[in-house]
Amino acid sequence: MPELLEEMNHAAAEVNSLEQASAGAMGAYQARLTQWNELHQHLRKTYGTRAFDRASRLLRAEEAFEESWKSVEKATAAYSLAAEGTCQNTRQTCEGDCVRTLAVFQEAKSHYCARQAKLGEKGTRLLPQLRQLLLQRAELAQEQDRLGELGLRTKASKLRYGSSMSQLERISEAIHHQRQQARILSSSSFGSSSDDSPDGCSEEISQESEASSTSSFGSRER
Repeated sequence: MPELLEEMNHAAAEVNSLEQASAGAMGAYQARLTQWNELHQHLRKTYGTRAFDRASRLLRAEEAFEESWKSVEKATAAYSLAAEGTCQNTRQTCEGDCVRTLAVFQEAKSHYCARQAKLGEKGTRLLPQLRQLLLQRAELAQEQDRLGELGLRTKASKLRYGSSMSQLERISEAIHHQRQQARILSSSSFGSSSDDSPDGCSEEISQESEASSTSSFGSRER
């Protein structure tokens, strides 16, 4: 019982703490999201939709270009290791991966260069601010993940609290039932001892009761 009470109190305190943290994190997230939306609209309005879209497409192409280069580096490293081994199939597989990733890299590079050529003066001036905007969006995504984590932890704490409360209620009901049974048994034992009295004693008690009633009746007549 004491352990359950301690567990329940600990879970309740944890729920309160996590709910407060979630509320604070949600408030900060909503404030930053509002600022991000305002900046997004400001940049689009200031530089124009065309320049904004071109700069956004360039940054997406740049990201794909960088990711494709990472794949090339990974495939090249794997091929270098395979070349030192004796397995012909492994070398051929790694060689095929190198060829494939290099083709993807070349395509991504061409796409990036084409987007860069179409950027224009406005897009060039917009690009640094748009990079900052995308960085803030990534930070917002991290905060959103943190909110989800806090929500899961809060849910787990509430489940522990509910489980402890249910166990305590079952224990309380069991104790109450035991006490009821004890009172019933006690009453039954008392009744049985009265019924088992010798007949002489029962008659004596009956006579005394009748005499008492007659005496009381006589007193009221006087």
